[in-house]
Amino acid sequence: MRRIILLLLTLLLADLCACAAKPAETKTVSDQPIHYSRYIEIDPETKPFSYAEDWETHGPGSDYPAWQDSGFKNTLPVTIDTVEDVIDLARKECIFMHNRICVYRDEEAGMWMVLFSIKEELGGSQCVYIDDSGITQLVIFEE
Repeated sequence: MRRIILLLLTLLLADLCACAAKPAETKTVSDQPIHYSRYIEIDPETKPFSYAEDWETHGPGSDYPAWQDSGFKNTLPVTIDTVEDVIDLARKECIFMHNRICVYRDEEAGMWMVLFSIKEELGGSQCVYIDDSGITQLVIFEE
């Protein structure tokens, strides 16, 4: 049994190592459990957004039908040192297949928004809103 597991792990590692082609302008990761393709493209630029506007137009109390404001995995404070930390937290909440990740920041509100989507396709995206203490506050689903 150990030999079979070792063989499977070796094959998996060899498969991951064989996937070396990466776009020059993007960071690529291949260790995601849920994704559309082997590679996930991460937009290297963090863009500004307004959490208050998103809450008003898409959150509880709005007419927008697809949002979640409870039942999250990230419920305890954690230290966020990098954008990658925010992405890792948001991945815990993501249920959509995706191959593109964009990160947005509202400095004033102390909020991050991580958008998971499929590149060059409309709809089928998910926005995860995480505060500076690493706690998920809102998730918006777009079809």
